[in-house]
Amino acid sequence: MRTTMSFARRARALVTVGMLVPLGGAATAFVPRPLAVPQGSEATAAKATEQTAELTATLARLASEDIPRLPDAAAFQAGARTIAAGDRVAGPVAVSGGSADVFGTVDGDVVTFLGDIIVHNGGSVTGNVIAIGGSVRVEGGQVLGQTLNLSAAPEGAAASSRTTISHALVLVAGWCAILIVISIGVLLLASENLATVADALERHYGSALVAGLAGQVAFAPLLVAVIVALVLSLVGILLVPFAAVAYVIIAAGLVTLGFLATAVVVGRGWRPAPPGSDLAKRATTLRALIVGILVLLSPWAVAALLSPWPTAESLARGAAFATTWVACTAGLGAALVSRAGIRRTSTHHAQRAMASAGWQTPTPISGVVAARRPIASPSAARQ
Repeated sequence: MRTTMSFARRARALVTVGMLVPLGGAATAFVPRPLAVPQGSEATAAKATEQTAELTATLARLASEDIPRLPDAAAFQAGARTIAAGDRVAGPVAVSGGSADVFGTVDGDVVTFLGDIIVHNGGSVTGNVIAIGGSVRVEGGQVLGQTLNLSAAPEGAAASSRTTISHALVLVAGWCAILIVISIGVLLLASENLATVADALERHYGSALVAGLAGQVAFAPLLVAVIVALVLSLVGILLVPFAAVAYVIIAAGLVTLGFLATAVVVGRGWRPAPPGSDLAKRATTLRALIVGILVLLSPWAVAALLSPWPTAESLARGAAFATTWVACTAGLGAALVSRAGIRRTSTHHAQRAMASAGWQTPTPISGVVAARRPIASPSAARQ
């Protein structure tokens, strides 16, 4: 009976490890990817339309400020423009999405949107020089009017920041949902294995962390050793691709199982599991998994909220990466020590019970009732 149960647990562990990776691979569907940029005239037209709308909104915003009057959006020319030396152009010269190089003379204003204005040696501008979202550089030329550098569409930048934050939060929420789905599958298929790995992590955290580090260091050399061993035999050469894929799947499954075990330990730290039926224990473990996953992913949510501030975001992402790495490393070590939850170790309660004076004699043979060891009574001691 014990052999049958051990075989069943091993089979469930292998099935679980094998299913964790396909489920984790499905997570890539939730990862936002860069949108494909359309090619040809459609891309140019779409970009021009977007830039025109942004220019119109910016000019409307700047119209209420105390600055010189700006040209209408229709007066802006898309792309860079150069006023050659010796040429005299009537202003205003308005450029959108490019720089304006002035070598000659402009009778009027020069305005750029998302571009620089360079007045070169010998160039002259009789009016104002205004760069919206760019800079003005006078390199030996002459500007008779004002020189202004204006910010381009802060509202658009704020909207872009909100979009970046929302995308990052959606990514975190997607991974959270995927991990919860994987957790439910593990509870259904191998709840005992998960509990064993979590117990091993909780009792021997330092040893698990060291084992996880050793497992990470030995990952590549062990893979190379397996491939070399297969190459040495004629039949093994044909099995190299399958062995490599199986090796990576098992390693990824162990990391995922270890991460979930870490989530269990974190989740049940604030509320220990009460005694009850197997269904109640699974419900408690699922609650601990959800709480632990939320706690472990919360640093990534904080980093997403700090997206508008690059320095703070980098620090938050570093802390989030460190948290996730430690959780995965310790969990991997616990999975290796417990052999994916197949190997169970005795608990502290069992060890104390075995060491107690009232422990029974060895298991009796053929129906003989076990008797407790004799304990000296106070009356016997006085006699």
